[in-house]
Amino acid sequence: MLATRNRFRTASHATLPAEEARFLADAVARRTQDIDKALTSSMGALLVESGTAFLVTRVAAQDVPLFSHAKPDDVEFGVAEEPRFPLLSVVTSLQSAGGPRFAGLTVDIGLPEMVESLRILISQSSFDLVVLDPAGRIAAIHRFELSLWSRARAHRVLAQARRHLDSIPPAERSYPRALAEFQAYCTENMSA
Repeated sequence: MLATRNRFRTASHATLPAEEARFLADAVARRTQDIDKALTSSMGALLVESGTAFLVTRVAAQDVPLFSHAKPDDVEFGVAEEPRFPLLSVVTSLQSAGGPRFAGLTVDIGLPEMVESLRILISQSSFDLVVLDPAGRIAAIHRFELSLWSRARAHRVLAQARRHLDSIPPAERSYPRALAEFQAYCTENMSA
């Protein structure tokens, strides 16, 4: 919703090599507390491990089969210039038998470590989305390609969000409040 669709589709990938899957499984196991904390306030967590950035999301038990058999589709980057704070989003979409499924996160660009993690993610030619079941076990891993166009778009969105943040007086900035107000707006105006 905040994001702009990528012009290039992500190609489906075969199963990740065992070594890469083990690397992600080890990273997720080591960072359980970070993941749990991030997923309490967002639909995704952005992690960096050994210079590689990836997203983690948790899905409800009934959605596990759909995410497990889904195919990667688009990656979208966008920003909503809210009065109190810019809301920068990264949204991945997957094709599944039950219709499209989405995962991603909203980035707090007021946190330097979050911005640095995002910069690492968008400097990569691809990144992985790790899908966890409700018990915290890996249910699926999907790889998304980042074309040069989508990486350039991501850098432009980051710069736009930064400019908007700089235009707001520090005393008036509030990421949690901007996010809550935006979600309340979406709930009120975009529910079926």
